[in-house]
Amino acid sequence: MSLEAVEQLSRLNCTDREIAAFFRVTPAAVTQRKQRDPQFAEAIERGRQLGCLSIRRAQMRLLNKGSAQIAIWLGKQLLHQRDKVDYQAEESPVEISDSHDARRALLSRFFEELRNFTPNGNDQPVPGIPERLELANGTESSSNLSVILHP
Repeated sequence: MSLEAVEQLSRLNCTDREIAAFFRVTPAAVTQRKQRDPQFAEAIERGRQLGCLSIRRAQMRLLNKGSAQIAIWLGKQLLHQRDKVDYQAEESPVEISDSHDARRALLSRFFEELRNFTPNGNDQPVPGIPERLELANGTESSSNLSVILHP
């Protein structure tokens, strides 16, 4: 396993298992060599970092060509930007108790809020929210509350 070949494979972001398969050795052999040979471990790390750099260059080329999708994704990844969803509950917070009835009331209120939620202020509700919520009474234990959703 030459250091140059290992670095080249690592540039492709190959896993240790893939490097082992390429050299027809066990994954444990790659792990052991990394532990006892710092140059080997450095070649893998350097190759992986250079592989990441290649990906970054390709992303920046797409960004420079005007790709809105990559611009949004990079903004989220690098600048910690996020989609803004404005939502405020109109009712006061619910006190949470550990009783079965309190959990039932909280779930009912949650689904009612969810059915009335319209993202970004438009008039269209979130699709796929059930019209009816049924809480099964299998047991009165507060840890066993079943929810049955009806579309």
